[in-house]
Amino acid sequence: MKIDQKPNPDIINKAKQILSEHFDSQIEIDSIAFLSDPERRNIVLRLGLVHSSKTIPKTVILKQSLPEKENDQEAYARFARDWAGLEFASKIPQRTHNTPLFYGGEKKHRFILMEDLGVKHVSLVDSLTLPNRDKAIRALSRFMKALGSFHAAGAGHTELYETILRQIHKDNDSQTDDLAHVLNDLINRLKSAHQTLNLSLSNECIHEAQNLVESILSPGPFTVLTHGDICPDNVFDHEENYELQLIDFEWSIVGNALLDGTYLRMSMPTCWCAKAIPKEVIESLELIYREEISRTILEARDDAIYQKAYTEACGFWILQQTLHFIDLSLENDRVGPSGPVPENSLWKFEENWVRPRVLSRLQAFIEVATSHGLLPHLTNMAKTVLDELQKRWPDAKPLEFYPAFQSPKFYIRAYKLGDEAEIYQLFYDTVHHINCKDYTEEQLDTWAPRNPDLSSWANSLSKNHSFVAIHAESNRIIGFADLEENGCLNRGYVHKDYQEQGIGKALLLARENRARELGIKELFSEVSITAKPFFEKCGYITIKEQTKVLNGISFINYCMVKDLI
Repeated sequence: MKIDQKPNPDIINKAKQILSEHFDSQIEIDSIAFLSDPERRNIVLRLGLVHSSKTIPKTVILKQSLPEKENDQEAYARFARDWAGLEFASKIPQRTHNTPLFYGGEKKHRFILMEDLGVKHVSLVDSLTLPNRDKAIRALSRFMKALGSFHAAGAGHTELYETILRQIHKDNDSQTDDLAHVLNDLINRLKSAHQTLNLSLSNECIHEAQNLVESILSPGPFTVLTHGDICPDNVFDHEENYELQLIDFEWSIVGNALLDGTYLRMSMPTCWCAKAIPKEVIESLELIYREEISRTILEARDDAIYQKAYTEACGFWILQQTLHFIDLSLENDRVGPSGPVPENSLWKFEENWVRPRVLSRLQAFIEVATSHGLLPHLTNMAKTVLDELQKRWPDAKPLEFYPAFQSPKFYIRAYKLGDEAEIYQLFYDTVHHINCKDYTEEQLDTWAPRNPDLSSWANSLSKNHSFVAIHAESNRIIGFADLEENGCLNRGYVHKDYQEQGIGKALLLARENRARELGIKELFSEVSITAKPFFEKCGYITIKEQTKVLNGISFINYCMVKDLI
């Protein structure tokens, strides 16, 4: 259990009562583990259960939504939607295991009880931010299949969701009120973006936008319970049994299925983990989704009807999750927040820029609408806005692919005898050009002298587990690192012209993986002032600051360690 987090005994007792009633069996709770951090808006617990049944699970998840001082009405609405969405998913007949099972909830303390999907939460963030294209495509295929299957199962049953929601939240606004509110909000965003850019906005465009919003949110053939925030981290991916579950229904809403179905095309419009996916990959994945929803939504088999809904959904994401970013990043681009990523992720927190998302979504909508010959006024609007932004943001780069889909710029191989001369030149240049901000010229000359003993370097690199990073185009060595048998990370340097491109992280990962193969349980290193922040980001802990003497010259560095267990 995490420090300063204590369970509410009233909640635990109520949970025990609800579970006993749900499973029609006497249940006790013998363990409680906090899975959420103290500062989160939800408390998530894993409850260990004691019972005599072989069919009742050994653990369940309790998720409590905490009251909020500023806007508790919205906080309760999120809780109600989360409960209603999960209960709805458990009551409709589903062909596959697409959502956690729902066991019950309580309004007073705002908690729900659900199936425990596993000790480790593996999401799409794991597969998308690691350099494995095939693994990412397999995960995304499970994602689109689960999403399409969920929509197919819910089609024609949305009144059940509305009934459940009203039982939890009697003051919930009606669908008509929601439509009026959303319509007003999105048209205002459209007008505001044009005012910000000093662009004219035609009445025809406004009218087309109004019709689009009404079409998306009004009842129609594609009306389902949409997830509303189907981000890469809002799923539980089980590669081992080919399953994936959708979680966190806090933003669920009855609307057009294609709002979720176009999520990949529009670069994850509600998510922090928003990068690009190659078009050919998106198209193949969307076929999986369309095939699934066609099982119950027969209109999805009609190209004209499907393309209209698809194009309108893309347009909706422009109005809701694109235009408002223009004002926020007009003068200066900003780095969006990032959530948790796996340990060896290639996600770059410092490069999660907003402007590329805006440009990418505008371009995606233009391509979709143009290819289908639909929404001409909104298409012209998007072209005008995109042209204006490209003039104002000449340095804005296109939205990058997720790391899983990026072409490798370098690769790692083992050290070979004969590499040492190029390695030493890299070492010399890096020390004198990169470490110079933290050390004196006298220290640098002692650390990396101009005339080395290359035979000594060759012997050391051959004895240790040594790796080099090779530039994919030029075949130049752009980094090297080595690991000693005792767990010491001896050296690790990246070419001065290739800093902050993931090379150091890849070399560190190669050494950590080799250490695990060797059964090494702890890694340690003497780390320079310059390299200390990098190691801290990679999970290394400083044991002490120390002064080392080399050839009579003193250096400050740090003893750092990392537990590999």
